[in-house]
Amino acid sequence: MVHLDDDRPFEDDRITFLRCSPTAYDQYLDTLPSLEKLIFHPFTHTCVAFLGRARARFPGLVVYWAVWSAELYSLPPFTDRLYGSFSKQFVKKQMALPEKIRNLEFFGGPISRVAYALGLRKDFTGILKRSFREIDFFCALLPTDFMNYRLVSGNTVTRHLPFSYFSLQDVLPHPNDVRASGPLIMVGHSASPKGNHFEILETLAGIDPSFPLFVPLTYGDRVYGDVIEKEAKKRFPHAEVIRDKMEKEVYYRKLGEVGWSIINVRVQQALGNIIALLWMGAKVFLDEDSSTYQDFTRWGITVYSVQRDLTRKELTSRLSADQLAQNRKKILEKCDEPAVREYWEQVLC
Repeated sequence: MVHLDDDRPFEDDRITFLRCSPTAYDQYLDTLPSLEKLIFHPFTHTCVAFLGRARARFPGLVVYWAVWSAELYSLPPFTDRLYGSFSKQFVKKQMALPEKIRNLEFFGGPISRVAYALGLRKDFTGILKRSFREIDFFCALLPTDFMNYRLVSGNTVTRHLPFSYFSLQDVLPHPNDVRASGPLIMVGHSASPKGNHFEILETLAGIDPSFPLFVPLTYGDRVYGDVIEKEAKKRFPHAEVIRDKMEKEVYYRKLGEVGWSIINVRVQQALGNIIALLWMGAKVFLDEDSSTYQDFTRWGITVYSVQRDLTRKELTSRLSADQLAQNRKKILEKCDEPAVREYWEQVLC
């Protein structure tokens, strides 16, 4: 196992730490008599030079990318659709001046292109995207994430392998002992502007300002968390806002008090939370344009639309027994321990 980084953030005798330099890469590759497979996690611009040198020495190399969604959805064009109007304004206010200039609609693009052409700035995003054609297998649970990878890479050679870091049992060690049957409406899963909390709070307040809300803001952007906490308590005086990190077992017990969950991310995020909530029987509302919503509905999992289903009727009725049974069946097909073990075997063996 190799860790590419100029820092050494932890110690582990099983890991070789390499500085991000061609010399370090060459010295390490010189020690290998052969190399048949590379598995990247993450795959960032720091990996590109290493991959290029490895391919040059070992032409038959097979390359796997075990994908974490943030790696993919932090790239254009997806970055343009991450934020609703409130979060977009919040993020702009937090930007430093040079970043604001680069993001100007009419001037930012040309300024960046001139800087790249003059060598004043490296186009790391462009370098990374061009390297995607070197990936043989894109390893991710959701097929739509793979189609979005093809959109940014222009690559029709890479193949999709279903893959998950975690099983249902990793998320819920005792899945048959938990049930989300409480009165709370959960809004978001973290203090990230990508959660687009404001629009949900506004919509819910317009339906019924007495809704009992649970708003977990335990990690993410502290300033954004402050803003959303203030907004939630202004509109819903009895809203339960959590800022302190909770132990995993305590957090999932808390989810037992949830009956409805609205996770307004526009790309694939919060998959562990979503799977846990669905298994426990909560009614989950997702953005229709997210790969999670699209693939879950395609698989026959009952999820609801943020755009169309945030109504008093849907926010006061629960999943039927048949819907819960079908959701659990499909989750087991995709995320039970044997299924996840098979995913890992495809990548590692």
